[in-house]
Amino acid sequence: MKKVIKTLIFCSLAITVINANASPNTTLPTDTNTTRLTLPKNVVGFSTPQGQELLRTAPEKYSQQYWKLAEYFTTENGISFCGPAADVMVLNALGLEPALAPAHREFTIFDQTNIFYNKDLIKDSITPARIYMHGLPLDETAEIINKQETIDAKPVAKVYHANKFKDEAQFKNTLLNSMKEGKYIIINYNRADMGASGGGHFSPLAAYNPKADMWLLMDVARYKYPPAWVKTSDLYKAIQAKDSESHKPRGVIVVSKSDG
Repeated sequence: MKKVIKTLIFCSLAITVINANASPNTTLPTDTNTTRLTLPKNVVGFSTPQGQELLRTAPEKYSQQYWKLAEYFTTENGISFCGPAADVMVLNALGLEPALAPAHREFTIFDQTNIFYNKDLIKDSITPARIYMHGLPLDETAEIINKQETIDAKPVAKVYHANKFKDEAQFKNTLLNSMKEGKYIIINYNRADMGASGGGHFSPLAAYNPKADMWLLMDVARYKYPPAWVKTSDLYKAIQAKDSESHKPRGVIVVSKSDG
């Protein structure tokens, strides 16, 4: 019994250390009553009258993904866990079932724990401990999706680094075509290049309004920023910066499902 208690204490301390070191470049607030940050002036808050109108007037072919993503909107488990959180939202929105989900017994849903129940991810060192310490680059965030063991249909994640787009128009057309085909989009961008506070981040795009040329960004750091509408030009600018770990440009992940 004493051995079990010691083990539990050790695990608890280890998790505390991991969370404390989640991002060496981030200063953690000392005031527990902190509130969300103010959105940059170049974006439109989703819950504002203008933000609600943008969704109401968005064509169905560019807004159908919102409703499923809203059902599974989640908060990242830690300040470096945005990639897995975005993955979980998209996997659930696609209606896929994880082969292993013990936390929910007879019910099956992806969460930020069971997506790591995979020997291939462990072999590639894609683990919660590593992500808490260093975050995760674009390709490996997509790998989490592609390696999932599911019932029936399989997820397919395709990566587009920013340097694969010749210009903003090609970037925009890729996103629009993906939405029209019922696929889901995760964007990997640099917050600072969009006028926000912070660095690299992942979140799903849920809708597009052609008249305003703005995309609905479902920010998984819900404690920091609410969902907001962002201009295509700002998104394109924000994916150009290179990831500090992979040294590759950021970009987008387009996710669909295959019966094969």
